[in-house]
Amino acid sequence: MDILDLIDQLEDMIQDSSSIPLTGKVMLNKNDLLDMLQEIRLKLPDEFKQAKWITEEKQRILIEAQKQAEAILKETDARLKREIEHHDITEEANRRAAEIINNAQKKAKDIRLGAREYANQLLEDLGKNIDTSGKALSLKMQNDTAELLNKVQSDVVDIIKSIEGNVSEKATEIKENIKELKKIN
Repeated sequence: MDILDLIDQLEDMIQDSSSIPLTGKVMLNKNDLLDMLQEIRLKLPDEFKQAKWITEEKQRILIEAQKQAEAILKETDARLKREIEHHDITEEANRRAAEIINNAQKKAKDIRLGAREYANQLLEDLGKNIDTSGKALSLKMQNDTAELLNKVQSDVVDIIKSIEGNVSEKATEIKENIKELKKIN
């Protein structure tokens, strides 16, 4: 007899027993009830073990199925990437991209050469203009530079005198502080 049959018998035993009026309680044979519970206990562990094993096996199967699904997805993704790389459209796109890069490099080279020629022409024109007005400009720059150097030299002398004065004051102050420190010791 399995556990469900025993539970059914227990239920029948409760329903068929005499009831105590106005209380909703029933009278049961204690020994019969204890025997029934003992028999349920004896049957219960095997079915619990079986239910636990079924649950664990179900979990193991689910985990294994998940791992297999992930492996299949990875393999499918890798195969798809390989097929895309070798596909005619991809090869054509790569060829076209290389062609575009080559054309862009040629155009960049042409632009650099044109810019270099333009810069050389500008420098040549500038050189001619400098020759004609350069002497006057050079003379003015020499005069301005001489004035600026004189001014800078004068400012430097003033700064040096100021620094020397400050250094002298600080040196005197330090000497006085040393004397005071010696007196303290």
